[in-house]
Amino acid sequence: MAHPRKPVTAGPLTLELQLRYAYTPGGLRPYFEALQQGQALASRCPQCQRIWFPPRLLCSYDRSTTEWVRLSGRGRIISVTCGTSRLPLAQTSSHHCFALLALDGADNASFARVIGDERVLQKGARVRLSAAAAATPHPAQSACFVVDDK
Repeated sequence: MAHPRKPVTAGPLTLELQLRYAYTPGGLRPYFEALQQGQALASRCPQCQRIWFPPRLLCSYDRSTTEWVRLSGRGRIISVTCGTSRLPLAQTSSHHCFALLALDGADNASFARVIGDERVLQKGARVRLSAAAAATPHPAQSACFVVDDK
């Protein structure tokens, strides 16, 4: 027996969700602690020698357990975009710049927040990892990159 269809209202449909989730950084604790100090801690596969930043606990290629390796925290911008946005867990929107970065010593590109004069935040610009100036709601947000003057 077919059920009669109810008409769709003309206005927006509203759905309100509330979720509270508690978790620990687990095996990534060293990475998050390094970020809060402005240091780049990556992972290296002992089998294939690939290095990832941000780190992976297991190699994506052979599933080997990775080992920690410290990088210089320096790299270059591949592409950048700036605009108004709200960071995850933040209460308000503000102006931010984000970049796809090639970090020296890493085999992958990483997405990160960059801070500085937008006129110099462009493709090819050298940057370095810096700790965020203020407390952040999530340890991953401790990472920000600034123009590397060296």
